[in-house]
Amino acid sequence: MELNTLFLSWGIASLAGILIGLVWYSPAAFGKKWLKAMGMTESDLLKQLPAATVWLFLGAVTTAFVLLQFARYTAAYTDLSGMAASLFTAVFAWAGFSATTLLIPGAFNSKRTYTVLFINLGNRLATYIVMALIIGYFI
Repeated sequence: MELNTLFLSWGIASLAGILIGLVWYSPAAFGKKWLKAMGMTESDLLKQLPAATVWLFLGAVTTAFVLLQFARYTAAYTDLSGMAASLFTAVFAWAGFSATTLLIPGAFNSKRTYTVLFINLGNRLATYIVMALIIGYFI
């Protein structure tokens, strides 16, 4: 894989992660339920949005980069195609890192319903899979 292709797949996957989050947490999708379960109003969210946007951007860029590296190694050391290696990596990375990171604190949160947990888990899985499809196309 050429360096230009690496940067292109990383950039597109990062952008896709941001777009998935925007759609996922929009009022038309899960945004209203998520805000209600978080005990927040739209006004509360708008106050936090400028600072949160920086972290969301860094998170998407980092996730895409790590997923790209994991998928490249998986493709290089297995008989899987680039697409299969990317999807395999995405599901295992989600289950091993994102899901457990969200589930463990969620198990001790008696003040909130599981709505936030399931919305966030779904977002992370969808993000990983879409990023993997993009990365798999390029590797």
